[in-house]
Amino acid sequence: MASATEFRPYDQGEHIDVQVLFDREVTVTGAPRLALTVGSRTRQAAFQSASGVNVHFRYTVMGGDRAADGIAIAADALTLNGGGIEAGGTAAALGLGSHALDDQSNHRVDGAWPTFDGVAQPAYAFTRGARGSVTLPAAAGADPFLTTYALEAAPALPGGLSFNPATRTLSGAPAVGMAQTTYTLNVVHAVGDAQGNIRSERADSLPFTVAVAGAVPAVSGVAIASFPANGVSYATGESIDVEVTFNYPVTVTGAPRLALGIGSATRQAAYRTHSGSTVSFRYTVTAADSDTDGISIAAGALTLNRGSIEVSNVAAALGLGSHAIASDSSHQVNDPQPSFGATKVAHQHWIAGEAVSLQLPQASGGDGTLTYTLTGPGAATTLSLPQDLA
Repeated sequence: MASATEFRPYDQGEHIDVQVLFDREVTVTGAPRLALTVGSRTRQAAFQSASGVNVHFRYTVMGGDRAADGIAIAADALTLNGGGIEAGGTAAALGLGSHALDDQSNHRVDGAWPTFDGVAQPAYAFTRGARGSVTLPAAAGADPFLTTYALEAAPALPGGLSFNPATRTLSGAPAVGMAQTTYTLNVVHAVGDAQGNIRSERADSLPFTVAVAGAVPAVSGVAIASFPANGVSYATGESIDVEVTFNYPVTVTGAPRLALGIGSATRQAAYRTHSGSTVSFRYTVTAADSDTDGISIAAGALTLNRGSIEVSNVAAALGLGSHAIASDSSHQVNDPQPSFGATKVAHQHWIAGEAVSLQLPQASGGDGTLTYTLTGPGAATTLSLPQDLA
């Protein structure tokens, strides 16, 4: 046998070359062929060329070919197939006799790629903080010299859990609870070509699921952390800070954001920073913002915006649930300031010693207790009166 694969099996697409030597120079016509025994199958190697006493045959391994013990060539393997092999006009004897080959262990064939066909999708369960171990299924037809296993890059396994490709084991003590999540196991096959180049190709994939019992990362609280400068209503240019707290310390990447309900508009508070389990967001009030009922934050307000919020590689649940905030009257926005508008007080004259009674106009807008100041000649007089001046 003239071809070699450096002690690894021939793979699909590779050539098996065989030379048949005669005791004298021969001439070949037509398309003689040589039968190869590849496992339980007979494959025909086609005539390639003849030079002197040497006749060259070649077979290209097909999918499904497999000879774990090696290729064999029977004594009657050489046939003319309508062609001819002659020496000086005399037909050559075709029997290989004692030159026939039994199974050649250094010429094995593995053209059948490994597969997960027929394997049901596995489901594995772990418990947060408890060590566990499972072994994933092996692919059928896997060759220990040619086959490796690997997990898809995403999603990442939860912290504390790891995969050993050599043993196909998933083991460890997960650091956080996780809802059922789908992963993919790939079986990778080494493939060679006629030039001896080796490359790895994914032969098949098997999805499987992992769930970890225990508290999953989730929101545990929401609070508006800032206060209006006047104690009631944020003015244009002031910042509204909101803190979202999770039940585990989190890792944040990118630019998550939090939607604030300000009047009839939705405004996006941008991610600022995080520390431990708390993530902070900020929005700066514009002149167009107004909310006399107070800021609200809906249950679905927190979004990733192509960023991430994770705990030990497990994505946090973003719903605020019962921690959503209805209109908070202590956090109004651009509440109209008190004003007398176009109201004017008519010029009044009194005589010294005359009893005086004057109903002053009431300012519109504002909220709570208003302070009115009378100014004129002499010291100013300040009166603190309720908004209702009846």
